[in-house]
Parts: sequence; structure tokens; C-alpha cells
Amino acid sequence: MRRNSVETRCVEFLRTIRWPDGIECPRCHDKHIIEVGYIRTFPEHKRYYCYKCRYTFSDTSMTIFRGSRLSLNKWFDAIVLCTKGSSAMDIKNMLHVTYKTAWRIKHLLETDLLAQEIRQRLIK
Repeated sequence: MRRNSVETRCVEFLRTIRWPDGIECPRCHDKHIIEVGYIRTFPEHKRYYCYKCRYTFSDTSMTIFRGSRLSLNKWFDAIVLCTKGSSAMDIKNMLHVTYKTAWRIKHLLETDLLAQEIRQRLIK
């Protein structure tokens, strides 16, 4: 399976968890949204524009995934590894990232509520 198709499924999964009733603005929570493009480094991640507050946001805006250079696929793999009690060193070896990155991922995942929601759904 190609990376893009896996990443696309991960983004769609994130959207269903984040916006179960359809995409809404993370700032004003209005649903009058249009799609205006995508993130250059991750074309699967869409950008949106809110007509009410004129805020431009993406699938990962205002989440721990915001601004990350890691794919959502790797983030979700890390969520599963953390659920199994893996250490930062295990995450480093499994995801082929630096120890600093693995430690940061583990720390963020332990404290973020959205990540906990994703963890629960991935385990089902």
C-alpha cells in the first residue's frame, strides 16, 4: 500500500474523530466552511476557510499534530506503541526517528485528550 493512501486514511480518521458532525471552525465553531487547498508537505491534509471569523485552518490545526513534520501514520503508530507501554527508545527504533523526537511524541501523547480519544478508537 502506498504511503499516500495510508496517510489519506489517517487524515480521514482524524476528521471523523475531530469533527463527527462535519468540519467546523476550531476558533468560532461555525460550519460555514470552504476547502481552500492543502498543506504542501502533506497534500492529504486539507486547508479550510471559515466565512464567519475569516480563520484559515487545516485538519491538524489546534492539535498536537499541528506543525509536525511527521506523518499522521507515524503519529498513530506512536499512539499504539504508547498504549502498549513502549518507551521512548522503543518508539525511536520502531518509527526511525531521533530519541528527542520519540521522547517529545511520548510526552505529548500522554497529556493530550485528542490523542487519548484516538487511542481508544484505534484499540477497538
